[in-house]
Amino acid sequence: MEEWLIKSCNCGHSESKEFFVDMGENITIPCNQDFAFSQFSKIEPVMWIKSGREDGQVNRLKILPNGSLSLEKVIKSDSGSYMCTLEKNMSDVDKINGNDLLDEYSEVNIIYKVIVRTPPPMLVNVSVHPSTVLALLLWDVSDTGGYDISYFSAQYRLKNDTKGSWHNVLPVHISPTARQIDVYHLHPNSTYSFQIWAVNPLGVGEITEVDATTNHIMEEIGMKLN
Repeated sequence: MEEWLIKSCNCGHSESKEFFVDMGENITIPCNQDFAFSQFSKIEPVMWIKSGREDGQVNRLKILPNGSLSLEKVIKSDSGSYMCTLEKNMSDVDKINGNDLLDEYSEVNIIYKVIVRTPPPMLVNVSVHPSTVLALLLWDVSDTGGYDISYFSAQYRLKNDTKGSWHNVLPVHISPTARQIDVYHLHPNSTYSFQIWAVNPLGVGEITEVDATTNHIMEEIGMKLN
């Protein structure tokens, strides 16, 4: 799913551009040498800096003859800020201790922010509130992976029945705006494992699993009497 969205903004004296790319795709980031190095009479070998460090040794990255940076099969950790600069313009100390390089050269360079879109990460604040024969499953979303959530899915089974089949929580495709759902047809005084995950256009997200024990029938009767 190759789709490029580029946003530009003027941030102080530097220009920043955002590149959105799907996980597993390739991306080429241009080194805008005419903009960045117009003060020099000829193009010199360039060095790319990512978040204050030089990434030239990473196997999946390579600098093309025109100075552009090619990233192959991007992963989540490729997200970050990138900037190209002339290699001769950097001292050996800079190359080793480059913590402030993005700030130092930002006034004459374009900073490229790469954002890698992924399937959804784990949901947060997942909890189960059981009664005797049903349970309330709750969750929150902290990150969508870069795309809108398409739907949620959940399933459950008896915790000790590790070879047993999982049962789908209905509906199978839970509304992307939902943050809770009732789970029916449980047995009293039984421990269940519940799994829930989000899905976006890039696929199924990470699964979150929690356990909960339903109430004993007499326990619930006692609660009602009180």
